[in-house]
Amino acid sequence: LYNFNQETLWLPMFALAARVDFNTSDQAKGYDTTLKFIMSKGIGHSSLLHRIHFNGAWKHNDSAREDERKDYYHLVFGYDRRLTSEMMLILDFVREQLKEKDQTANIVEAGLRYQWNPLSVLAAGVGAGIGEESPDFRLTLGFQRSF
Repeated sequence: LYNFNQETLWLPMFALAARVDFNTSDQAKGYDTTLKFIMSKGIGHSSLLHRIHFNGAWKHNDSAREDERKDYYHLVFGYDRRLTSEMMLILDFVREQLKEKDQTANIVEAGLRYQWNPLSVLAAGVGAGIGEESPDFRLTLGFQRSF
């Protein structure tokens, strides 16, 4: 992850993240890469810390099977705000091409992020799909521990 700048009064924060997934199976071939653009901007001057976000990712499937895409994208438009000093509300819209050809999903999600202690974060979210190809629902649970 590389952060290009700090957010200013008029300029959002911009960052770029890169990821490489190496296959660990004897039957798997190649590697998959992801390049993600991240933008975040605070709005207003409230103690609730309202922020908007945009994440755009390009994913490359190095050894795509016949029924898979070689390249596909993932877009997220989001909003978050503080509910308490430890908890944040997160709302977002996801548009993504799935790895399988001809599959695209649109999902509206809501979640909570809780700062359990200075080094640990818990997260939970639920989403509902919009459209025929989208999943009916998505449940997300997360735990983050800083070292």
